[in-house]
Amino acid sequence: MKILVRNQASIPNKHIRYAKWRLRKIKEKFGHLQHTEIYFTSEGSRSQQYKTTLVIGVPGNNLILKHKSNDLNALVAEALDKLMTSLRKRKCKINSKYPNHLVYS
Repeated sequence: MKILVRNQASIPNKHIRYAKWRLRKIKEKFGHLQHTEIYFTSEGSRSQQYKTTLVIGVPGNNLILKHKSNDLNALVAEALDKLMTSLRKRKCKINSKYPNHLVYS
């Protein structure tokens, strides 16, 4: 799986490494991920609000998830938790639609 990170908010490297580590763990659990793009941006000058956009390449339509937070730790953790929830929902939906055909392991 290819992971592309666009850091336009000067986020410290430890948060990016953590996001990549969590994405590799998610890839082990859901083997159907093809590519991932993570965009980090910031808004505001006094109290910065950070935004992240995750574009996940899966069979069918790509998943696009957006998240905002003032705290970097919470931003990365909550965005990746949202990703896990979305992938779980997608897996259940596809497996219930095609019960005899296992799409994802």
